[in-house]
Amino acid sequence: MLRDGLSERQRSDIFRALREEIDAVAAETGADECWMQLSPLAPNRLPDRQVAVNPLEEFRCETVQTQSYVVDLTPDEGQLWKGLAGRARNAIRKAEREGYEITLAGSKADVDAYYALHTVTYRRTGATPHPQAFFQNIWDRLGPPGVANLFMARHGGEAVAAINVAAFKGAAVYWTGASLEEHARNGVNNLLLWKTMLWAKNNGIRWYEVGEASPDAEDPKLRGLSRFKRSFGFSWCRTSRAGSCSTPRRRRFVTRPIC
Repeated sequence: MLRDGLSERQRSDIFRALREEIDAVAAETGADECWMQLSPLAPNRLPDRQVAVNPLEEFRCETVQTQSYVVDLTPDEGQLWKGLAGRARNAIRKAEREGYEITLAGSKADVDAYYALHTVTYRRTGATPHPQAFFQNIWDRLGPPGVANLFMARHGGEAVAAINVAAFKGAAVYWTGASLEEHARNGVNNLLLWKTMLWAKNNGIRWYEVGEASPDAEDPKLRGLSRFKRSFGFSWCRTSRAGSCSTPRRRRFVTRPIC
């Protein structure tokens, strides 16, 4: 985030330094492609402040703008409930009847349980699981200050689903999620998302990003996920990305703060 009042030269110097750091990280880690993403919930990109220009244009990289589903949590709980699609309300009621317990994670054991769910979910959908260190770093660095908030759903004491909600400066985003297939059919993911929306509202958060929209995706799994997200009531908001390519080496999954 850049403070207001910077001169054009100052902004140019900052973006040049950031680009140099990105290229250095790519060289150090052996990555051949780097992508940056600016959430629609960045303070200067909130739904009531949106502008058409992609701010990442200043990196002089390839840029892309897509759409995300964002829910305004200002209405009371009753109005938010009415804003859900009927299929979402029915799934939540079913999960409540099944007796799922939703809790906020508080230990490394919870992170381990989440990773087990993540591995099962990714292998079920044909994707390669992220390294466990990726999630452990999120927990270690962003859990204590309350930026990363991991919610677990349990049934009979067993962890069966979870989502990680990032919260910062009056906004929250459904960051990552995982579940066991048999419990997903019982509506546990709908219940998790609904409960975390209410948690966010009760903690003074106005905007909740449910996720990126892919209604026209060729992949039926992406279309189904997009349909799930939009069932919670939403406004369209822009998601900005920028990519840069360095000398091709080998592909690796790398995440690192650049400032």
